[in-house]
Amino acid sequence: MLLERVKLDLCSKELWALLCLFRDVTNGLEIKQCLTEHRIVNATILNASRLVSRFHVLCAVNKACLEEERGTMKAKTLNMQIIHSLGSTTNKSKTLQEFSVSEDTKALLVVMVEHTEQLSEQELGEIGLLISGVNVSMDELTNITDVCNVKKVHV
Repeated sequence: MLLERVKLDLCSKELWALLCLFRDVTNGLEIKQCLTEHRIVNATILNASRLVSRFHVLCAVNKACLEEERGTMKAKTLNMQIIHSLGSTTNKSKTLQEFSVSEDTKALLVVMVEHTEQLSEQELGEIGLLISGVNVSMDELTNITDVCNVKKVHV
């Protein structure tokens, strides 16, 4: 499985982010149902077409982890806080709608945050089995980004 591990340096504890990108996804609705039914709990799954770059994602992940550490999260879980941190508004519902998976989502980014470099590859593998799509390098994110959609979200 193609994935990228990134050390998150802003928090006082040692944290790692794991990023795994999928394109040509055909089961967005099924993934959304898995998230809604809490069958996927230790990962944030994002609509990758709304993400500008690796840096965009890592800023949101770092911000969410810092807010968790400081006890200032506005969401109930770190995964939801990551989504909230991506948005340009304080409206949680709008941000969730903009960045979460929907029936017509064709590209997904799976984000996991762990406290050691030994991330749960078994759990990621299980999530990967749920996704009907092609696992690609994070370098493909710039080709997946829908610039018109990004402008709508942030303007």
